[in-house]
Amino acid sequence: MPAHLRRSTIMSAVDVPIRESSRKRWVVWVGRVLSVWPVFVVLTSATWKLTRSPFYVAEFTRIGWPESALTLLACLQLGCIVLYVIPQTAILGAILLTGYLGGAIASYTRMGEPFPVLVPLSTSVVAWLGIYLRDERLWTLVPLRRLRSRALVAAALVLLGTLFASPRLGAQWLKYPTAGVPRKANGAVNMSAPAPRMADGKPDLSGIWTTGEPARGTGLGRANDEVTPADPSGITASRQMANIGVDFPGGLPYQPWLVPIVSERTANLAKDDPHIKCLPDNFLRAYGLPHLLKFVQTPNLLVVLNEMNAGYRQVFTDARLLPQDPTPSWQGYSSGRWSGDTLFVETIGIRDDTWVDWNGSVLTTAAKVREQFRRPDFGHLEIQVTVDDPKAYTKPWTVTLKERIVVDTELVDEICLENEQSLKHMK
Repeated sequence: MPAHLRRSTIMSAVDVPIRESSRKRWVVWVGRVLSVWPVFVVLTSATWKLTRSPFYVAEFTRIGWPESALTLLACLQLGCIVLYVIPQTAILGAILLTGYLGGAIASYTRMGEPFPVLVPLSTSVVAWLGIYLRDERLWTLVPLRRLRSRALVAAALVLLGTLFASPRLGAQWLKYPTAGVPRKANGAVNMSAPAPRMADGKPDLSGIWTTGEPARGTGLGRANDEVTPADPSGITASRQMANIGVDFPGGLPYQPWLVPIVSERTANLAKDDPHIKCLPDNFLRAYGLPHLLKFVQTPNLLVVLNEMNAGYRQVFTDARLLPQDPTPSWQGYSSGRWSGDTLFVETIGIRDDTWVDWNGSVLTTAAKVREQFRRPDFGHLEIQVTVDDPKAYTKPWTVTLKERIVVDTELVDEICLENEQSLKHMK
């Protein structure tokens, strides 16, 4: 054989194992990098459990785990990770880690929540891909060439990207667990548990609320307290939304001038309703609309946030007197005081022709609205409302509105004028 051909053959024979060794080193390093993710996820989870992070305490009690189990679960996680990072026990660590994450998957599946399953499922897959790529012993069981290492690494990186995207997808807080929620053994909210209290012993009205008396027979109501307790997917209008005097024989005691106006508004399907025109909703009406209300209670102030049009109401509980000659407003001016476990609130200064239901019943500037707030248990709020408005009604009238708690969600802005398309069809 000519000398130049012999040299070429020798160089080719030497170059093949060099390229193969270089490829193996590259794949092993990718495996090591991928293995960092499950280690980071599990260590973070264990740290939050050991430090009793409010988020983790709320989340674990929500899915039915007792708070006392957090330390044990954290120790199991740390043991799995120690075994996983040691090369001699990495496979055993991956098996145990998969078992632990499988328990998390089972817990969320039992709760009917598919989205949180993605994190433990993807973490398990990345853990095994990482250990496979960095441990050459596994290549003898499943040869790397058959799996096309570049495609395998690409798939692992895609999964890792999905994991990084998952926290951002869940960052809207729509599934964020509410802290301090009493739960039954099956993880359901214990609606009849005692109501929470403030440091001064007064009932704490704080929470996200929606109507506890959904409309029936109208296609609007599809949830009730027994079927979907505290469920944010069961938001609907109340049975008093169309007619706040639905329980009054003969209807509300309108003044004669108001009777034909309400009749006309009912007949034309409330085409002049301020709500339809994207104007604010008075608090009395907001209790029955299919939007969430968030109560935030402090020692001297109760704030009610309305996700519809980002509205708000202030109820001062610092013993201040009501203004003498208030400028009329949508929510009026409210001052309250506690008597036992009941918050008594009086409101004046409401603007004329403020609608309180779909039929067009109204409040005027002469109205005095008295409310009595009671929270009999964790899951329910009762609001007894007395309207004394001699300009619109022949006598005072009283109605009791019932609200139910909503957990594991947050307010979402609903700005009526954004992409509004209805008004042009109502002229």
